Amino acid sequence: MRHFIVTDHQAGKLPRWALLLLCALYVFPGLIGREPWRTGDAPGFGAALTMLRGHWGDWLVPNVAGQVLTDDGPLAYALLAGISKVLVMVFGQAALYAPWPHWAAMMTAALGLLMMLGAFWYAAYALASRPGLQPLDPFGAAASRIDFARAIADTALLVLVATLGLLVRMHEIGSISALVSWVSLYLWAVALSLESPRRGGVMAGLACAAIFATRSPVLSLALALSLLLLTVWVPAFRLVRRKLLLSFLAPWLAGIAVWPLLLVLTLPGQAPVPSGALYFEAWMSHHVLALAGPSPEGLLYLLRTVFWFFWPAWPLAAYSLWRWRDKLSEPSIAMPFTILAVMALLWLLNPNPGEAHLAVAAPVMALMAAPGLATMRRSLVNMIDWFAVTCFSLLGLVLWLYWLALITGTPDKVAFRATQFAPGFMLGPIWQEIVLGGLASACWLLLVRWRVSRQPPMIWRAVVLSASGLTLVWFLLMTLWLPVLNERMGFRSTAMSLAAAHLDSLGKGLGNRQDCAHSEGLALAPRAAFFYYSQIRFAPDREACSFTLEQTRPDAPLRGEFGQLIWRGAVSAYREDEFRLYRQIGLGMPR
Repeated sequence: MRHFIVTDHQAGKLPRWALLLLCALYVFPGLIGREPWRTGDAPGFGAALTMLRGHWGDWLVPNVAGQVLTDDGPLAYALLAGISKVLVMVFGQAALYAPWPHWAAMMTAALGLLMMLGAFWYAAYALASRPGLQPLDPFGAAASRIDFARAIADTALLVLVATLGLLVRMHEIGSISALVSWVSLYLWAVALSLESPRRGGVMAGLACAAIFATRSPVLSLALALSLLLLTVWVPAFRLVRRKLLLSFLAPWLAGIAVWPLLLVLTLPGQAPVPSGALYFEAWMSHHVLALAGPSPEGLLYLLRTVFWFFWPAWPLAAYSLWRWRDKLSEPSIAMPFTILAVMALLWLLNPNPGEAHLAVAAPVMALMAAPGLATMRRSLVNMIDWFAVTCFSLLGLVLWLYWLALITGTPDKVAFRATQFAPGFMLGPIWQEIVLGGLASACWLLLVRWRVSRQPPMIWRAVVLSASGLTLVWFLLMTLWLPVLNERMGFRSTAMSLAAAHLDSLGKGLGNRQDCAHSEGLALAPRAAFFYYSQIRFAPDREACSFTLEQTRPDAPLRGEFGQLIWRGAVSAYREDEFRLYRQIGLGMPR
């Protein structure tokens, strides 16, 4: 590539208060006031709640009120449940019930997201401070090494925040957000190992072990392989190979052995707890199938998803790779390129790839994208900026327009469409939402005006509007539209109605059966919500329980073998599913 100079002005750092404010606006909306949603959020919270209310086996075999999660390991949910355990010790048994467990889980998720952003920033800073990435300075006019590295790190963080597909997943309670955090910690550890191989190796080993116990033995092995490849073909890593690999292997192998040993030794298989060894064998077999080879459906999914999921990181990463193509052996380029290549190979080998497999690559993609922005032409920067201004300003305007139509009822067509998001739902007091949404929108307009009028030369200028615009849209959704989204995506009102019917039926006696419910066709998300709000205890044996809770189609016939129908309900926005509670007529129970 051609030589370039970055001046002090171009390497000007993003004001710390502005960067911290952007991170806070990215992290906390969506983790405050939001109910468990029907996506991956409610099942993840349900697994943590089951650990909190359950026994030792629930901490080793993640499940939602008895229904096992076949994808996930226990680590992420154990961390969430552990924080809630502290609340139980402080506030007593009341902390086992709403809203304490969900509040604790949300705050723990927020801390994890902040940790992810911090670890990623330090990874980008460690790589950018390497001599091979520094601009040429024949006349002593370039920015200092520290200023340049800080500007690149700020830019990388903005690219990560602006990545479209990561936004919702990182605000869910589940294994995906935890995986992204561990990958960011791994990136920091590998970058740190160039200066401190022993400390970096230990951190990388622990991060890979955490990935194993959180969800993915395949990804854990792939990252270990990536580290080995780096020590083979990158000169800087070859210099520290022996210390790095030895420091990595011990904590990695020890870490991945902890959970399987606990499963085998503490869950021998006495009823009602399944055998830990059999569960772990099934869990490993499930993940090994992710290497079964490509399928037409999987390849089509990747073609449809990758380009929007990684926007705007992927074009910036491609540009960076092209601009630095003659320095592929430099750690700043070689490290993210190698890891991303290994992850892409996993996508291709997986017959059923999903967002979980893509999300873990977002920090790596952002890490590769940042160096290219230091050499990007002004015309390309302006094109990125105008796209961000146009796209996010229109999205913000649409959110305001539909919300005002929902409140006022005009214009008629827009108001009708807005009410279809949650039919029959009535908004409560709205002044707080108006103030917060108005302040966020005003800040966006001021930022656009500053960017257009000042034309700042800083490296991070190309992505500051993309990151801020996406944060604005998310903030408006999590303030103006949060009550509507809670009604549409959550189960609270349905679960409270079920709880009332359940309690009313309990007063009529149980006969010779227990106060538990057997589930029929019940998905993980509503199962978690009913377990949380309705406090129903699920059990696998229908004959021993007084109740049966069924999820079925509204037009499906009643199941007389389940007993007497005492309640039926549905989520207003999803009328294709209906929930029915039956009360079994048993010996000694009045008819």
